[in-house]
Amino acid sequence: MKSKGEEQKGRIVEAANDLFYRRGVGRTSFADIAEASGIQKGNFYFYFKTKEELLLAVLQRRHDFFARLLSEWETALAEPKDRLHRMVDIPLRDRDDVIRYGCPLGSISAELGKSLPVSKSQTQPQATFRLILDWMEKQFTALGRKEDAAFLSRRLLSHMQGASLLGHAFEDDVWIIEETEDLHHFIDTL
Repeated sequence: MKSKGEEQKGRIVEAANDLFYRRGVGRTSFADIAEASGIQKGNFYFYFKTKEELLLAVLQRRHDFFARLLSEWETALAEPKDRLHRMVDIPLRDRDDVIRYGCPLGSISAELGKSLPVSKSQTQPQATFRLILDWMEKQFTALGRKEDAAFLSRRLLSHMQGASLLGHAFEDDVWIIEETEDLHHFIDTL
C-alpha cells in the first residue's frame, strides 16, 4: 500500500503527464498541475524542486509504461508477428488523441529538442525510443530476420511516427488508418 506522500507524488506526475501531452511542457505551469491534481502548488516543492525534475518523473513514467507493456506482450503473445501487430495498432487505438495532440513520445521529443541547453530530459525520450527499437529488433530476429532486424525496426517505427505526425498535422485519421493497414500487411509478409 502506498503512503499518502507516494499517492500525492503519483497524482502530481499523472496530472503533469496528461497536461504535458495535451498542452506541452512549456505551456504548462505548476499552477495548472496543482489544479489538475488537486494538490496545492506549495506542496509540489516537497516532491519536485524544479519543473525539470517533474518532467524527468513524467518521462520515466512513460518509459516504465512501455517497458511494462512490451514485457506483457512477451508473456501474453507467443508469436513475434502478433507482438508486432500489437505495436503497430497503438496509434490506431489512440488515434483520437494522436490526431489532436500527436504521439505522446514523439511530440515531447520534438518539444524538448528545441530546448536549450541540452539537458537530461532531452535524452529520456531517446531512451524510450531505443527501448522500443531494441524490442522490435528482438521480434524481427525471432522471425529469422537477424541480418536486417535493425533496419526493419527503424522502418516500422519511422512509419508509425510519420503516420502519427501527419495525422496530427492534417487532423485526419486516414494517415493512421492507411499506414496501420500497410504495416499489418508488411508484418504478415515476413
